[in-house]
Parts: sequence; structure tokens; C-alpha cells
Amino acid sequence: MLDQVVLPAEPHPLHAADRHWPQSNCSLDLWIGYLHSRGLAPEALMAALVELDHEGDQFTFCKFDMGDLTRLHGLVLRELAIFDRLQEHVAVQVARGNLVLVELDGFHLPDTRATSYQREHTKTTVGINHIDAQRRQLGYFHNSGYYTLGGADYEALFAVDAQDRQAGATLFPYTEFVLDRAEPLQGEALRLGALETLRQHLTLAPARNPFLAYQSVFDADLCRLIERGNDFFHIYAFNHFRQFGAVFGFLGAFALWLDPGQGAETAGHCEQIAAKAKLMQFRVARAVARGRADDSGLILDDVARHWEAVMAGLRRLAG
Repeated sequence: MLDQVVLPAEPHPLHAADRHWPQSNCSLDLWIGYLHSRGLAPEALMAALVELDHEGDQFTFCKFDMGDLTRLHGLVLRELAIFDRLQEHVAVQVARGNLVLVELDGFHLPDTRATSYQREHTKTTVGINHIDAQRRQLGYFHNSGYYTLGGADYEALFAVDAQDRQAGATLFPYTEFVLDRAEPLQGEALRLGALETLRQHLTLAPARNPFLAYQSVFDADLCRLIERGNDFFHIYAFNHFRQFGAVFGFLGAFALWLDPGQGAETAGHCEQIAAKAKLMQFRVARAVARGRADDSGLILDDVARHWEAVMAGLRRLAG
């Protein structure tokens, strides 16, 4: 039953409403909520976020490293082959105590009322830990919360089951499941393990400052945004300002979690990047609304300097 799902009374502090970026992307936010519900520290997995880069047309859609998830929290992520009815596969895994990650259409997810629900078709990942096929009910982690749905939304999400597996034109969604395989690290062992993952991920961090790379194409991007208008701006902002703003907000929390004293300065630089991402989003939105380019790209000079300070601070923490 849905009312038997036991969850924390409050969301994780990383999802607090007063943060610059209370949400990041569907993957990071799902894992933060799920780990928090199990009493595990999502901060321990933040080292992978140092790999964020400007990818030419977007910022990295960051995810936690699944190897880190196993080493630190004892959890294993595996692909779930869907060769029969989707809801039956999900039900089997949920009954075994496994979280099931499924790519679904945000058009049918009522928790997205402010964005895609019944408005537009968008791919997003949810983590299902309750399903009742008879009652047509679903309980799932998504973005920064835990939600339930049923009725017509349930029917729409599992409409793929009405297709013949071989002859149907509809593809089954990509699906994974989470297994408990080892005891999670605790206390100082967890902190030391996270430091080791930080050392590894720092070797994969961008060699060139990603914000200088972004600055080199920003003016052209801004002209394109003005030409294409507000709808395109929202998509662009998600893949640029929210991604790097939220990631550095998380890295600030990571630095403080590793060492509240030594990590404070680094966390301050992270906070500046998160705040300036918010400022850039506002400035670009205004430029698009006015139909006139401005000098908001100059903000990236400061962001680039803070990035250098963050990376130096994290290297000091890593030792």
C-alpha cells in the first residue's frame, strides 16, 4: 500500500527551497532523495561532479559514478532487460526490495504540473519503489521529492504493455534496478573513501577552464536565444545555468561535508558560482524578452576565477 511507504519527514538539505538551485537534474536529484530515504549520505558521491565541463553545446549532464556508489554505499546498479510486460518486471523487482529506475514521459507525471505534465512530452527518470497493478498505483522518487500517481496517468505510462513485444512500434523504456550488495561505509571510513574518489575524479577534471570555453561561444548563443525566443530559452537555461549552478552548489556542500573547517573557503567559491549562474539566467531571460543582446557574458570572467579557486581548494582537501 502507498501509505505504508516510510520516508523522511523533511527533504534532504540539498533540496531546501532557499538554495539557489533546489533542483539539478532528474538523475542527481533522484539519487539524493533515495539515499536520504535510506539514511545514506549523498554528499559522499559528489566527487564525480568535478568532471563537469562545457561540452561545446551544453554543460555536462552530471551523474553520480556508479562505481563510487558501490564502494561507498554498497549498492549496485544493473540494467533490467524488458522482454515482457513492463509493469510485471517492475513489480518483481520491487517485491524483491529493489528500486527500479525507468525512463518515463513527464507528460504523465503529475509532480511536474509546473512544467511538462499534460503539456509536453519529455524524457525523465524516476525511481519506483511501489507498484500496485490491480489498483493502478505507483510510488516513485523523482526530482527532489517522492510522489504517487494512479488512474489515467498509470494507464498512459504503461500503455507500452498493450503493444506486441515483437511487432509493436513503441520502444520499451531503458530500465535499471538497484541491488544491496555490501554494507555501506560509515563515519570516518566513509569520509576517507570519498576523499579517495575525489583524487580519482580530479584526474578526469577539465584541463581547460570550462567557463572560458563557454565564454568563447556565449555571444553566439545569446543571439540564437533572442532569435528563437522564450520557449527555447527555458530548454537552454536548464542545460546551461541550472546544470553548472546546481553542480557547484552540491560541490560546496561536499567540501563542507569532507572538512567543515578547511572546506569553508572552497564552499564559498562554489556558492558564488551557484549565485552567478542564477544571475546569468535572469540577465539572459531579460535580454531574450527585450530582444536585445547585453553584456551578461562578462559574468563568466568571475565564474572562471571561482572555478580555478574551487579546483585548487578541492585538490588541497584531497591531499
